[in-house]
Amino acid sequence: MQEVYVRVLMLKSTERIQCPKAYLYRVAANIAHQYRSDRDTGPRWVPFEESAEILTSLAGTSHGSAPEVDLELSERLKEVTQRLSSLPLKVQSALLWHYRDGYTCEEIGERLAIRRNRVKKYIAKAMARCRAPREGVN
Repeated sequence: MQEVYVRVLMLKSTERIQCPKAYLYRVAANIAHQYRSDRDTGPRWVPFEESAEILTSLAGTSHGSAPEVDLELSERLKEVTQRLSSLPLKVQSALLWHYRDGYTCEEIGERLAIRRNRVKKYIAKAMARCRAPREGVN
């Protein structure tokens, strides 16, 4: 409440405010949103390279698996990493959080401060990049 009062006091020109009650509600809503965003201590995105390193180390430590399987997994992981590395970090993060960590689109949207529909588009974009035919392969 004090923050709203301070922001209203700091206004240079109050003549432009047509509806003071609505203005106060908007200022309070903006402050609440800013406070919530500042308190969110979770990462805003996950570097894909970090995830690739974790998965590679897990593949190397799999007990009883054939070296061919580890090699194929490593090659596939390298290819996916290359395909996704050109995408924006938010798109990469949405894909990783959804498929690797099991977050819902709503949870990812909250973390990235975007709408659920945008999260779905990010995931679809990343999946399309993963499924695209390899370049240079006939």
